[in-house]
Amino acid sequence: MKRFIVAVLTFLMTVTAVSAQVEIRDYVSCLGAQAGVRVLDSSDSTSSVSSLVGIHSDFYMNSTLRARVLANCVLGDSFALGVCADGHVLINLVDALDVYPLAGISTSFHPGVGNWFSVGIDAGVGVEYNFNETIGAFAESKYQKLWISPMSGFESYLGFTYTF
Repeated sequence: MKRFIVAVLTFLMTVTAVSAQVEIRDYVSCLGAQAGVRVLDSSDSTSSVSSLVGIHSDFYMNSTLRARVLANCVLGDSFALGVCADGHVLINLVDALDVYPLAGISTSFHPGVGNWFSVGIDAGVGVEYNFNETIGAFAESKYQKLWISPMSGFESYLGFTYTF
């Protein structure tokens, strides 16, 4: 069994060394946090503005395609927990500065507003600056359309990302 494990590890290290021509961030995930504001309009013509905080993880398919999974906690009068999965198409403007359109799906659990659960879509734009291979900062804004407990609105936030 030990020989098998050593053989598999040797093979993986060889494959990894051969494929190291592409940046390491294309293969590893990133973790980060964000804080911002959420503006929602409910189907009963009420509007709410709340702050939000959350965490996220990025997964790179290649140097221009990325998936970001976010978990946010909305604070204030309309407490909610939300999870979003967005796809990003990274467009490099200059060294270390990217802009990206984004689109994805979102869910929201909000016990204080209408029904307790919503599912929907979101679309928006973001910009990020990578200080180095490890640390980056971003700003993102997106429109959300939620169904089941019908709501629509915007989320905007600032955040940072740490690449392993």
